[in-house]
Amino acid sequence: MIDRDSLEYELLAQAAAQVVAAQVPGLTCEIGVRTGGGTQVILDALARSPSYAYTHIGIDPWGALNYDTSDATLYVDTIYTDRMRRQACADLYAYANAVGVDLQLIVMTDAEFFRRFATGVYLYRHGHSEPVNQYALVHFDGPHYTPLVLDEVRFFGPRAPWGARWVFDDYPWYDAAAVQAEAAQYGFTLDTQGRVKMVLRRDNR
Repeated sequence: MIDRDSLEYELLAQAAAQVVAAQVPGLTCEIGVRTGGGTQVILDALARSPSYAYTHIGIDPWGALNYDTSDATLYVDTIYTDRMRRQACADLYAYANAVGVDLQLIVMTDAEFFRRFATGVYLYRHGHSEPVNQYALVHFDGPHYTPLVLDEVRFFGPRAPWGARWVFDDYPWYDAAAVQAEAAQYGFTLDTQGRVKMVLRRDNR
């Protein structure tokens, strides 16, 4: 079952809709899929794209790994099991097919993804393949530990086109000021700051 374990999904929906309205090129991405609530919100927005055919990438290892929940609590037991992975993959691929959006769920940690996909994610369409190494939208909902979030920013920063949006979930759990400062090095500024979600934008101005 696709469900949601956070708040302020309207901010994620708004950011995704802005990317679609501006037809910002590149992939969309979510780090930390869990049961798919955030992915569902993004897929709904991508389904409304008038011309650009987006592919959404979901990155999550599941596998009952220890999880960095915050700067204060680094390792806890989790419920992100193999069974959750199987159910999430089945539910999300069925949903993506129903709304007509390409989806790739990549079962690995964010750090492993960064190593393996530094030159882009290959898309296979219409008889040819191409690597895509830009990210129009990123939903940061994996590790909530400042050094790891900064690693994510440093990976996606050079790969962000103008008009990109970044949405950080549970930002009060880590040093959001440090994250904003690092993101500013790549041209991102604060767009919206809710109680649990923070949206940054990269505008050409």
